[in-house]
Amino acid sequence: MLDADKSEDSDSGFESDSEDETQQNTQIQALETELLNNPSNYDLHVQYIKALRKQGDIEKLRQAREAMSAIFPFSEMWQEWTKDETSLCSGTDALPAIEKLFEYGVSDYLSVALWCDYLSFVQEHDQSVRTLSAAGITKARNLFERALVAAGLHVAEGSKIWELYREFEQAIFLTIDETDADSREKQVQRIRNLFHRHLSVPLADLSSTLLTYKAWEAEQGANLDVDSSNLDGLSPHVASSYQKTLSRTHHENQISHKVAPESERLQHFMWVCARGMARWLRGDGADQTTENSKSGAKDSADGSEGKGLQPSSSHQRTSNIQLKGKDTFAMPRAVRPLGWVDKDKPKSKETDAVEDENPKSNEEFRKMFIKS
Repeated sequence: MLDADKSEDSDSGFESDSEDETQQNTQIQALETELLNNPSNYDLHVQYIKALRKQGDIEKLRQAREAMSAIFPFSEMWQEWTKDETSLCSGTDALPAIEKLFEYGVSDYLSVALWCDYLSFVQEHDQSVRTLSAAGITKARNLFERALVAAGLHVAEGSKIWELYREFEQAIFLTIDETDADSREKQVQRIRNLFHRHLSVPLADLSSTLLTYKAWEAEQGANLDVDSSNLDGLSPHVASSYQKTLSRTHHENQISHKVAPESERLQHFMWVCARGMARWLRGDGADQTTENSKSGAKDSADGSEGKGLQPSSSHQRTSNIQLKGKDTFAMPRAVRPLGWVDKDKPKSKETDAVEDENPKSNEEFRKMFIKS
């Protein structure tokens, strides 16, 4: 009986897996059909890639990702793509293809995490870099310098690249023979310069970097208080550079905290544009604008003696603007469309003369403006 029950359970499990696979195939076929009809639909591409990744069809998944990346920026999905390909990496033959994929990713999308993955991949899978050969060290350093240029100034996460670079240089230092004093001193100076460069860039956790630097200098024999953030014992150049950088970091943080959310800034921008556009559309010309300004000044003077300041007529017109919609879109109601003609209103002789007049050239318009 137990064997029969186990057999029934295994059969039901197999049927369930078969049904899931059938549903996945149906979903993938439906997505493929929709993409043929609408290849510029971003969400369809994302759903298609997720379905193929779940199914495990590597070749189709690669084709789908390549097709989407040719149309849209791949953004954070680059990291998922490179991780999938790295997990399938077998031997040195796949190294150039994956490096090429990383190159596409970092050129398409600014991501500190993607750069860190790229650097770690090269150090782990490139034999010349892993064994710290002369060619491998040169290759890694060039890649680190490129990463610093591309993402080393990222305020929140840029320190990760600087730290990886230092760890690589410190690993080189550990391989140098203790009897080779010149090479060890050169490498120490290289690491020191890397610390100095890092401390001159306004990044987050700069005080933590300072403590790390002081601890490292103490290992080299410097007499420093490694538990304090004071600058005693550091060279004047490093201390001055750090203080300037720290003040810039505080300033950037204050600015970032004061910046309103993007939705609020857009709303304010649209509101300002609406006011300006409504004033221009509802105005009656330069002469009346001048008269309104004069009358507004007169009303203000009169009001200062009695009821206080009164809004000018232009402000009264602007107050009738209706702001509607999620993004505060302006709706000027009293504006007539271009080309609107009141057929019931009799035309004057001056109007007929203006309408019958031939269009003026640019030179004639220029002379008119100069005369005025």
